[in-house]
Amino acid sequence: MTQTVLIENNEELNKVYALNLEAYTNTNIIKRQNAADTIELLSILPNIDLIITNSTIEEETTALMLATYIEKNKLDIPIIITGQCSDLKGKYPILPIGVKWQELAQNVAKVMGISSEQLKVKIMPEYFPISIKYFYEVKLSPCDLYIRIKKADQYNYIKRLHMNDHFTKENIQEYENNGLRHFYVEQKNKDAFTTFMTNKLIEKLENKNLPIAQRLQSNAAAYDLIKEKIKVVGLDEQTIDLANASIESMVIAVKQSPKLAELLRDLLSNKVSFAYQKAHFLTVIGDFILSKQSWYQQKHLDLFTFCAFFSDISLDTKEQMLISTTEQLKNSNLSEQEKSQVCNHAKESAKICAEHPDFTTYLNMIITQHHGNMEGIGFELDHEDELHPISKVFIIADQFVTHILNPSLPTDKKVIIKELRSMYPQSSFQKIISLLEKKMN
Repeated sequence: MTQTVLIENNEELNKVYALNLEAYTNTNIIKRQNAADTIELLSILPNIDLIITNSTIEEETTALMLATYIEKNKLDIPIIITGQCSDLKGKYPILPIGVKWQELAQNVAKVMGISSEQLKVKIMPEYFPISIKYFYEVKLSPCDLYIRIKKADQYNYIKRLHMNDHFTKENIQEYENNGLRHFYVEQKNKDAFTTFMTNKLIEKLENKNLPIAQRLQSNAAAYDLIKEKIKVVGLDEQTIDLANASIESMVIAVKQSPKLAELLRDLLSNKVSFAYQKAHFLTVIGDFILSKQSWYQQKHLDLFTFCAFFSDISLDTKEQMLISTTEQLKNSNLSEQEKSQVCNHAKESAKICAEHPDFTTYLNMIITQHHGNMEGIGFELDHEDELHPISKVFIIADQFVTHILNPSLPTDKKVIIKELRSMYPQSSFQKIISLLEKKMN
């Protein structure tokens, strides 16, 4: 088996790349943090077959440092770079930041002399991890479930639940309390399990009588599954069906939403990811503002919910989703790659949504503009008079929600309203803020 060093500081991409590269290219992935860490490894293990690295890690010119070391020591190690690196253009393959694993695998295969036909038939890992959070949504599994135990230098997989064994939420909670984060299914059952889980979530979300607390939890599970699937395959037909059911369920939940304080309590107390907390809360605030407009119709709630659902879909971490100004981005501890993701996420989210059959130029405009820039890049207001009215509502609602959910910022609503008035002195924004202020009273 070949050995590949992977330097990827985005935790989610790191997992996706490592899992799929090992599966499809039959290479052993060795994870490293930066150039210095990798050079130390190369000094004792110079026969590495390939290095995949971000162009930069924080302030370090990672790719350039590694290329210099390899050339100086006359090592025959190819490099694949993700991110901009003009100094090495033409010398090594350079792929965009956040490149999909399929494209990365194709480049790895090319470097390692694996034909496209061979790539398609590479042996997959025997077991595939499924987050334990999804098992709160079902009462049985369509296949056997395993847990993974490490002994010495290898993992053993032990069957814990049999196909069609029934279990309760309390059973799953007990596993989680004992530190279990994933069950595993045999690779051959991965697609069947994903389809089963998708169908069960759709069935539950379409239940008009689902209690609000259960609806929030199921919506969040669906949202997280959609985010994971988008990273791997984009918006395929199955993912679109689940997204549609989840968005419709969010609309129902918004109409059922209790008072603001009670909603926050429910969102924060359930097993709900931060990404979904923000999307749902954002929809509630946005709909309240929109509902005060003379032209408001049901379709505007549907439209706003779609935009809120997908607005942060390209971001990976809570830290990224809490950033809503240029100053916050500049002063954050995010890597340059993560900052780039934040800066471009409105544009990238619109790009992802382009695969949805119901995505219109109208939706594209609002998602692209949802931080104030006409091109979907950064947070600075661009041609304020040309921004769509719903985009302006989105900007204010997003700022308010991000502020409320940020534990490092004041949560006093009057203080937040005062800050919003200072940030957006334009008359059109002041009117929107005044409507929001009524929600706070």
